[in-house]
Order: sequence, then structure tokens, then C-alpha cells
Amino acid sequence: GWWLLLLLSLGTVGFASVGTLFSAMLVRTRSRAVLLPVLLYPVTIPVLIAGVSGTAALVQPEPDLAMARVWVSLLVFFDTVFLTLALWTFEPVMTE
Repeated sequence: GWWLLLLLSLGTVGFASVGTLFSAMLVRTRSRAVLLPVLLYPVTIPVLIAGVSGTAALVQPEPDLAMARVWVSLLVFFDTVFLTLALWTFEPVMTE
């Protein structure tokens, strides 16, 4: 129960942080509707893979908590990197 909730929460934070960062970068470009999916998809692949693999490890008939911990730790690392990057670059991106 808690592991699945943690995986879903971390995946949501990771996807939202990357999406918000790229949206802020592209807000002034003319072709933002085309560029956002092109830039967002490759960067969010690790979040999607970690979320799906972690969920698959938990919903098996015999849950593999060790593997779920690996995917949770990967999501924590990814979220930390992109939240830090988003907070660090927010002001320069919004003022240009």
C-alpha cells in the first residue's frame, strides 16, 4: 500500500517538475506546442520506466520489495535533480 503510494507520488512530482521547467523555458517561443512534447518525452522516460517497473514489482503475486526500493530510490534521485534544477533556474528563465 505505502510503497505504491510513494511510487505514484514520486512519479507525479518528477513528471510535474520537468514539465513545469520546460514549459517555463518555452513560454515565449512561437512553436511551444510542438517543442514541449518533443523535449518533455525523452527526459521523462526514466520517470515512466521507474514508475511502471516499481509498480510491476509491487503488484506481482509475491511483491518484490527490494526491487521496488531500487525504483523508489531512482525516482528520489531524479526528483531531487530536477526539482533543484527547476528552483535554481526559475528566476533566470522567467526574467529573460
